[in-house]
Amino acid sequence: IGAAVILCLMMFLDSVRPSWDTFYFPGTTLMSLPGVVLAGILIYFLNKRFSFTKCEWSAEQIHKISLVLALATAPYVMLIPLYG
Repeated sequence: IGAAVILCLMMFLDSVRPSWDTFYFPGTTLMSLPGVVLAGILIYFLNKRFSFTKCEWSAEQIHKISLVLALATAPYVMLIPLYG
């Protein structure tokens, strides 16, 4: 889902300004940030909702472990721009 957000954002920016090659521009790191944040948020909520429902942990413990997992496993590789 995060990659789809980045792709849609890049396609929109290419249609607004077609002479700008977004794949090789260093600012693509900033354009991919919404996708990484969205993926991290989805990881948090999906872990909280599905992964730890049968655990006997408190709500605070589930919140903390879901937050740590979301921060640790967010797709940070999408922040690396493509240079040719």
